[in-house]
Formats: sequence, structure tokens, C-alpha cells
Amino acid sequence: MLPDGEQLYMQTCVACHQANGQGLAGAFPPLAGSKIVNDDNPELMVQIILQGYDAREEYAVMVGFADQLTDEEIVAIANHERTSWGNNARLITVEEVAKIRTYTLSLNQ
Repeated sequence: MLPDGEQLYMQTCVACHQANGQGLAGAFPPLAGSKIVNDDNPELMVQIILQGYDAREEYAVMVGFADQLTDEEIVAIANHERTSWGNNARLITVEEVAKIRTYTLSLNQ
């Protein structure tokens, strides 16, 4: 059984992305309506959670959580984000996240 994604989101993500998923203008991007969050292929979303993100100059740098979150916790948070605030993406699995983690981290060695 997966941990509570909403609770983990509130502990890990809410300071930046806010309880309503709208982010903070000029600082942190919204997750509500995000093409990355709603993409059927979760690879980029999971890579961002694992490694962080610094590709958009209009937003602050997001740190990676590969050393802080288990695959199960990432699935729980991602699925919360993918099904909240009007988002309607398919649920992802622990197996998908484990595969993405292995691939992503192998690129950085």
C-alpha cells in the first residue's frame, strides 16, 4: 500500500507549489494544468522529482529528491499531483518510477 500522497505533498511540495497547486508567480511553477504533470508518459515528471529542475529562467531552481524520497513516496506524490486541481492524468506505478530512477541515475554516474 502506498503512503498518503496528499500528506506527503503537504510535507514536501506545498511550500513552493502551494496547497492549490498554483505555485507562486515568478518563483515556482503551477502544477495545476501543467503539461508535464498531465503527460501520459510520466518520465519527465519523475526525472524532475528525482533530479530537480533548472531549465526555466522565470522560476527558481527545484532541488532533486532522489536521496530523500522512496519510489513509493514519489508515486504517491506524483499521483496526488496528477489527479488534483483539475488534473486528470493516469496513475503511475512503483515499477515505472523504479525504472525511471534506475535509468536517470545511471546517466549521472
